[in-house]
This record gives sequence, C-alpha cells and structure tokens, in this order.
Amino acid sequence: MAHFEATKSGLRVANFEIDGLKSANLQLGEEMQAARKDCNVLTGQVLREQQAKEALARTENDLTKRCGELQGELLECQSKLRHAEAQLETLEVQRANLEEKLKAAAVFKVELNASMASKREVEAMNDTYQMENKRLLDVERRLRDELAAAKTLLHDAEASQSTDRMELLAKFSKAERELREATFDIINERDNLQAELNRFMALPNPCGVGLSLIEETEKLASGGFIKTLKVGAMQPGLSAAQSNQIEVGDDLVEIDGCSVNGMTLEETRAKLTGKRSSKLTIKLMRETMDDGVLNGVTYTITLKRGAFGPEHSVVAPEDTDMRDAGRWPRAGAVTAAEKGSYDRGAIDNRKTSRLPGAAI
Repeated sequence: MAHFEATKSGLRVANFEIDGLKSANLQLGEEMQAARKDCNVLTGQVLREQQAKEALARTENDLTKRCGELQGELLECQSKLRHAEAQLETLEVQRANLEEKLKAAAVFKVELNASMASKREVEAMNDTYQMENKRLLDVERRLRDELAAAKTLLHDAEASQSTDRMELLAKFSKAERELREATFDIINERDNLQAELNRFMALPNPCGVGLSLIEETEKLASGGFIKTLKVGAMQPGLSAAQSNQIEVGDDLVEIDGCSVNGMTLEETRAKLTGKRSSKLTIKLMRETMDDGVLNGVTYTITLKRGAFGPEHSVVAPEDTDMRDAGRWPRAGAVTAAEKGSYDRGAIDNRKTSRLPGAAI
C-alpha cells in the first residue's frame, strides 16, 4: 500500500512537471511568433528602407545586429524546444510506465479487496470460533458438574452394591443348591429309566411292536368271504403306540413288502415278531368318508420290535427317530405327555392286562 501511494505521488509530480514544460513550450512558441512578427516587421522595414536607403542606412547595423541576436535567441529556443520534446518523450515513457503501474495497482487493489474480504471472513470465523469456544467451555463446566454428580451417584451405588452383592450371593447359593438337588433328581430319573430299559431289553426274544390284531370276516353278495386283519388295540410303551400314527380300526395291508391277504392270524403273528430292536415296515389302510363316499388311505411306517420310549420306537419317518442320537434325553427334550409313557405302573400292567386279540 505504501508503494502504491509513492507511485501515485511520483505520477502527480511528473504530471506537474509535464504541465510546466508545456507552459514553457507555449511561452516559447508565443515568443517565437512574436519574434517572427518582429522579423516580418523588420523585413518590411528593410524593404521599405531599401526603397528608402537613405532613411534606413542609419539603422541597418542595429537591425542586423538585432536580427543576429534574435536568430541566436531563436536557435536557443529551438534547442530548448528539442530538449523539452526529449523530456516530453521521456515523460511519456514514464507516463506509460506509470499507467502500467496503475494497471498493476488496480490488480493489486482487486487482490487487496479480496484479501480484505478474506480477512473479514477470517474475523467472522474467529468470532464464530470464539463463540463456539465459549459454548464448549460452558459444556465442559456442565459436564464437569455432571461428572461430579455421577461420581457421587457411583459412590452411592458402590455403597449399595455391596449389599446387593451379598443378597445375590445368597440367591446364587440357594439357586446352586436347588440346581444340585434338581441334577440329583435327574440323575436318579436317568438311572431308573436306564434300569427299566435294561429290564425291558432283557425280556426274551422274539417280540413284536405292540399291535393287537383282530380278524374280521365280511360276506360278499356273491356268497364268498373276505378276511381282513384290523388293529384292535396297542400296548402302551411299545413302538405301535409310541408312533402316534397307527389308530385302532386300521387295516393291516403289508408286512415288509409282503401282502397279508390270505395269511392266517398265526402267520401274521410270525411275520410281525422277530429279534428285539430289529426294524419292521408295515403298510396300513385307514377308511375315511369323503362326501359320503368310503375311501381307503394307505400309509407306511417303520418301527422297532420291542422298542421302549418315544425316542427309540419310530425309525421312519426319520424326524421322530432317535431324537437324542442314542443318548438319554436332555432336560426338557421329552414332553410332559411323553413322560406318561414311562409310568412304571402303565408298563407293568402289560404283565397282567391282556388286550383282546393277538398282541404282537
């Protein structure tokens, strides 16, 4: 900015000198014109004096001398004029340079204005930062107060936590004691079930799946007879009852792929019985009424001979077979309804209560 002011001051001084030189030039021009007029006058006088030589003879030397002086002054004025023109050219160059500097100063002024705008933005941002800093200081003070309050609450909580910890330890000890008792009861139940299963599996072979069949004879209109084997009952605890698929009244159709048509009840019994835990696939048919029309729906199921308990009875469908992969059921794996299947009294009743028909 100081350089710009110095440049403007120099430009004003140069313009003042140029104006002075122009004034001197004009004055010299006026003097030259006056001298030329005087010369013209003198020339006229010389002409008039030549016409009147006698009248001008007395002043010829003076006029000649005066013309020489005027010519010298004219030459001097011309020299000064050339010098002034040279100075004027120099001043024009300086003026051009000053104009260039003024243009540069205008660019600098634009940059200066941009810098001032940036400065104002920075000052505005600084004010914003100051306000934000003040707000953050207020937040910090508030947070410190909250931290102090939280420390007080934490101290109070730690004071009450010891009491709660003692109560929790007492509850945990009680729960642990109850868990040990429940575990002891489960282990006892498992041992009892294992003993019952061992006793059941120790029963003699061959054995069946707990089906009690009855033979029904239907007389045909042609005079012939048709014999069918129906499910009369199922012994509790064995595979047929545990499958939850076979119902009383279903017709036995096939045993391991062999049709029972034409078999006697004893032949069917021999076909159904076998080695304990061996597989047996039977097909049955269930009569249903559909819009007043009697239809028969067949289904196939694979059971285990002599199997005890729902987790060991059904082989197919597979989703009901060996739900615990041969292990004893986990706690909760056997429902309350299934636990009734393990009722020792219900199992022992099979020794004394014989269902009608041939139990196989």
